[in-house]
Amino acid sequence: MDFFEAAHTQRSIRKFKPDPVPDEEVWKMIDAAVRAPSGGDTQPWAWLIVRDPAKKATLAAAVREGVGDLDKALETAGQLATASQRRMRRASVTFRWDVASAPVIVIPCLVPPSGDWSSIWAGSSIYGAVQRT
Repeated sequence: MDFFEAAHTQRSIRKFKPDPVPDEEVWKMIDAAVRAPSGGDTQPWAWLIVRDPAKKATLAAAVREGVGDLDKALETAGQLATASQRRMRRASVTFRWDVASAPVIVIPCLVPPSGDWSSIWAGSSIYGAVQRT
């Protein structure tokens, strides 16, 4: 697959099979991510790999808290202007509501080299790495 085919066919996955993800596949993904460019070539990141069901449930509860009431979030999604917007928002809401269904959760963590979190650019060094995961 060439670059443009990959770029033009990429999509967001919001529903997951329950099948376990082999360690070698997770490591291939992380290997690609850590090779991404970053500001000053500092690669100021770490990756948390979460497979434990109890920890995934804890993360999912925190994410659900951000969504709020599921029915209200879906109702709000249903009021968007276009069918495409409604479909995408509903998929996003239901994914966030049940994020623990993913067999593995990869959490990118960034520490800006300057330690300055107030900069608008503080998080930008991780963008390329996250795109690859």
